[in-house]
Order: sequence, then C-alpha cells, then structure tokens
Amino acid sequence: MNTCSNRVILYYKNFITPGGAERLFIKEHDYFIKMGYDVHVITNTFSNIEMFGKPVKFINHVNLNSNGLFSIINLAKEIKNLGNPVVLCSSGDINIYLASLLTNFKYALHIHHPSFMSFNDFDKYSLFAKKHFKQYIKSNYGASRFKKIQKQLTTLQLIIINQKAIFSKLAKRKSCVNFVLSNYAKKEKKEIYGIDSEVLQGAIENINLKKKHRLKSKVFTILSVARLDKNKRIDVLIKSFKHIHDKYENINLIIVGSGPEEKKLKKLTYENKLNGKINFCGHISDDKILEIYSRANLFVSIDWADFKITLFESLNNFTPIIVSNETECDSEFIRMGIVKLITPSVKNLTAEIEAEITSPTIFKVSEVKKLLQKYTWNTYFYNVLSSLAARRLIPSPRRLCSI
Repeated sequence: MNTCSNRVILYYKNFITPGGAERLFIKEHDYFIKMGYDVHVITNTFSNIEMFGKPVKFINHVNLNSNGLFSIINLAKEIKNLGNPVVLCSSGDINIYLASLLTNFKYALHIHHPSFMSFNDFDKYSLFAKKHFKQYIKSNYGASRFKKIQKQLTTLQLIIINQKAIFSKLAKRKSCVNFVLSNYAKKEKKEIYGIDSEVLQGAIENINLKKKHRLKSKVFTILSVARLDKNKRIDVLIKSFKHIHDKYENINLIIVGSGPEEKKLKKLTYENKLNGKINFCGHISDDKILEIYSRANLFVSIDWADFKITLFESLNNFTPIIVSNETECDSEFIRMGIVKLITPSVKNLTAEIEAEITSPTIFKVSEVKKLLQKYTWNTYFYNVLSSLAARRLIPSPRRLCSI
C-alpha cells in the first residue's frame, strides 16, 4: 500500500438533501481538486438535484445506488480498485469501518454534530453512553425530548441501538483522525467514545475587503437564515419581534429558509398581525443571499447548535449578531461587541434587539477581518490536508499547488 498517494476518496452515505454537511462536502471536493489532489467521490445514494443554487457535479463519482450489506461489499471493492487510498468520510462511518475490515485502507471522519445536540444520533441511548446521559442533559435544550424518546424506545429498538453503537464506537476509534466543529464536541467524543478529535472550523469563501453600506432606508431590518425546524427557535424570534414592533414602527424581519415548521411560523405571524412586517423568503441561492445580508442591521441566530456557518457569513458582512449561548463563538468577537450571547427566551432576545436599535454596535472592521481569516474555507481545508499529511496518509499540501 502506498501510504503517501495524493489520491483521496470522499465518502458520503446518502447525498440527497441540502444542509451544512452537504455544503462542506461539496466545498471539500472542489478545494482538494484545486489544491492538486486526485479526488474520487463515492456515495450509496445520490440525488442529482440543485443544491445551493446550482447542480452538484463531482469529478470521478461512483454512486453505489444501494444500501445494506451489498453496499458495504461494493464500497470495499471500489476503494480497493482505486489502490486503497485514504478515505475521508462525512457520513456513514459504520459503513466505512466495515468496508475497512474487508480491504486494507485508512480513513478519517468528519463528525458534524455532537450526539447530545442531535435527534438523529441514537448512540446516546446505548448502554456505553448510559453514565453520560444524565450529565449531558442537565442543562441541555433537548433534554426533555431526549428523555421522552428514551422512555418510548422498545426492547427491540434498544437492542438495535446497542448493536449499532458498538460499531459506531469501533468506527470512531479506528479512524486515523476525527474532525469536529467545537470544543463541546471534542469533550463529548472523548468522554463517550474515548477518542481524541481535532477542532477545525470553516465557513466563508473570501473576506470582504471593506464594510458594506446598508441600503439607504429608515427601516431597521432583522435577519434570520436557517432551516425552519423546532431547534432553530424561530418562534421565539417572532414573539420577540412582536414586542419590538409594538414599540418601534420602522422595523421588519426577513426569514430565509424552509422546513417542517414553516406553516406553524406563518400561522404565528398571522395571529400576531405581523403580515407585511415579516417576510418569509424561502430558500435563497448563495449568489442572491449576499444582497439579503447587505440589507440587515442585525442578524439573529438563537438555534440549538454548537457551530453555525451563517454566523460567520453575517460577520463577513459586518452585521452585529445575537446568538444562543449554546453556540461556541470566538471570545474576540464577543469582546468587540459584534456578537452578543444570550440565554434564548423572548424576554432576553427582546432586550438585546431593543439595545441594538437604540445604541447600534460600533466596532473596528479591521479587527473583524483579521479574526475571520481563521474561518475561511481555504484555511479550513488546508488544515484538514495538513492533518492527514502529518499522519503520512497524503503528501503535504505545501508540495502541491495551492489556491
């Protein structure tokens, strides 16, 4: 086996709907190619739809078009046919682990969500995570829902969960390196799985050269960009906006995104007589979202998550932000006042929005730009490649062409 080939396989189990993990996967594919690596993509299922405003196209893409045991066997065959290069897995770590038992290759994992900040990760209900369950849900937004789900699990479901959890743990422990997005996730993975992780964060393409002037308007515009689900707490934002609107006339709220809570949120808007003041824009492509950001005086993101790309996109447009204190954020942004952390509630959010209306945040654009350099995609992917190179899995990116 050539342990220092410049060939890299990117694996994503089911690439079918747009989201943060899918965005990172597309970016990773494009950047690795630009940086001179021989990139191959393998998926179990692939939906050839538009994502983020354009069709998804991968060079050297193999879609297995299957799941289950045969997909694992076929996955191992495809990797072996490519000479067993390093595999960087963004989804489907158990599949990668089982395939690695059939042929000789090494792999690394992107772990996008902490187990205790996800309703799709069931490892938390397994026996090996039992002693951590009570500890992690003490001050956790999803605690009541996690406990409810736990009580509703049948004996058969628990057996399946524990079987999968064994392979999940083995997959993470066999990985050469596990990439996570926050120190919260790093701590959680250490305690639950007994693994070390590297915290790397990327979010923006290029840093804006100068502060954008807001469109000339007497209206104070609040912006939210998020998938419309319960975890995003858009209902809290709408209720808070109602209080603000009753006191200040010239304000509006733009909500970008779609999701399962859309009908409920529009109903809440109607019930509070805010039609015309709250604009639901649905999904907006990347090339059009910049104009939306340029209109905002304040960005609000109080959802339940450890890391948010939209936070940095807003910072890159030099827009003050109110964010949930559950989100990990560079203390320097907080120090300069451009990011405000709150415990999410209607009362707290209303107070912070009103403070921004009456006393707009003043900050140094040069300081923001300097900090944002750490969060460019170029820096992020260079660090990913450097980490793989340090383990002699690929050549150093310094020896290859850079962007």
